[in-house]
Amino acid sequence: MSIRLSRTRLLLLAAALILAGLALAGQAAYQSFTIQVDGQVRQVKGVGITVGKIMRIADIALKPGDQVYPPAGQWVPFRQPEIRVERAAQFRIAAGGETYALLSTERRPANLLAQVKLTLYPGDRVLVNGQSVNPGLPLPDAEGYVIQVQRATPITLNENGTPRLLFSSAATLGQALWQAGLRLSPDDSLSLGFGTPLGGPVQVSLKRAVPLSIRVDSKVLMARSSTATVGQALIDALVALETLDYSVPTESSPLPLDGQIRVVRVREDVVLEKKSIPFTTEYQPDPQTELDQRSILKAGVEGIQVSRVRIRYEDGTEVSRQSDAQWQAQSPETQVVGCGTRIVIRTDVVDGVTITYWRAVRMYATAYSPCTQGYIYFTYQTASGVKLQKGVVGVQVDWYVMMKGQQVFVPGYGAGTIADDGGGIPGVYHIDLGYSESDFVPWHNWTVVYFLTPVPDIIPWILQ
Repeated sequence: MSIRLSRTRLLLLAAALILAGLALAGQAAYQSFTIQVDGQVRQVKGVGITVGKIMRIADIALKPGDQVYPPAGQWVPFRQPEIRVERAAQFRIAAGGETYALLSTERRPANLLAQVKLTLYPGDRVLVNGQSVNPGLPLPDAEGYVIQVQRATPITLNENGTPRLLFSSAATLGQALWQAGLRLSPDDSLSLGFGTPLGGPVQVSLKRAVPLSIRVDSKVLMARSSTATVGQALIDALVALETLDYSVPTESSPLPLDGQIRVVRVREDVVLEKKSIPFTTEYQPDPQTELDQRSILKAGVEGIQVSRVRIRYEDGTEVSRQSDAQWQAQSPETQVVGCGTRIVIRTDVVDGVTITYWRAVRMYATAYSPCTQGYIYFTYQTASGVKLQKGVVGVQVDWYVMMKGQQVFVPGYGAGTIADDGGGIPGVYHIDLGYSESDFVPWHNWTVVYFLTPVPDIIPWILQ
């Protein structure tokens, strides 16, 4: 009995399954399908078991290379009745002198190039239908595409001494630098022109301009330069160095690190300077003129020496002067002086004493005694051998030789005899008045010394 019931249940279960399958088949036999094709979304209703049958119901024809998802022979998913059609496009690819033809539903240039085993390198440029594109982004729909690969050119850029390697597929050097983000100022220096074509590896030097402060003509000019030397930088700044001008640093020096340049304006003036040449004096005896008097027998004339002097000025200030030539424009002429030799004997009263004298000379008088001669010992000794006491006077050695024994009279002292010599006072007529220790009187003043008669046989006409 229990076995019969199990069979009955099985029969009922099978019937239920058959009815459910018939229901599902009916549902699948006629339903709505979503088809994405040619950029549109289409709704199609019908009876279909496979994707291919649905495509035929929708009258959508597939071209060579087109792709359908799910594939045409696959049943349409019951829960997601969606079909996607990707159209294939014709691609013509050109790179490195080679051309490739490709039919593909792929729209990303990088993937298309990979399909023909082409590798993109840094700096390569991809053009699609003449327009530069990002190879990683999908292309817009079109019937056909021409893809060009412009290989990058290696550019060795030496910027201010630092090498750098760039790759660019630009047509010219200027475009390549711009694409690399390099912005140049008008003062920067590039060893090659911006229009240099990039047909192969390129080596180029770039020197960036540096700011300069140029002090010239009492003002400061601000400039920029990328030149190699100070001189060229001054030319670029329209600062001209004239004949003698110079710069600090020098023209041939590299641009200074601190950017400071000074221009020194130099000028030279040439002047003639006159200098007197003193004349010499010649002395001659003049018997017509009284002793110790002078007469000009012939006037002297000073000569003239001319020097050509070069005076150097830097920024208006004199820094040097140098004589580069000199000559005698006028020769000096000797002056001839007559020295009187005519002796006139006179009588006069001095200190109440009547004296007769033949020469009177203004002299500086000092006094000395045995203890004040400057020796380390006491002595009465004199050059003539007489005892030092009042009445003994001394004069300088050369006078003593000619005047030894000459009688003189000194106001305030009295009569004396030249009987000693001494050092004298340079450039001054001097007489030293002798005393003993008991009657010593100090002298330090000018006085007149009278030379008393008789007139000696040897007379120094000129006192020196």
